Amino acid sequence: MAAYSMDLRERVVAACDEGTDTRGEIAERFSVSESWIRRLRQRRREAGSIAPKPRRGCAGRWPTTPTPRWRNWPGPAAWRAAPRRSTAR
Repeated sequence: MAAYSMDLRERVVAACDEGTDTRGEIAERFSVSESWIRRLRQRRREAGSIAPKPRRGCAGRWPTTPTPRWRNWPGPAAWRAAPRRSTAR
């Protein structure tokens, strides 16, 4: 899921700062959850910013070239050819 825009974050924070509506009413008005509003305000209080956190991706997680172990892996064709164990006793 993509992060909420900075425009939406600023409007939600401004509505919270006005203090006229409850967190539930603000959440309903902007179609966000109350817990997201709570975390947004907490982030502003602790980090001084309402910008979204950097996204954690899987870049660099998987090797770009297969290792010899994967290259020699038999795959599904070998599984179909393998004899099945009998379940009857």
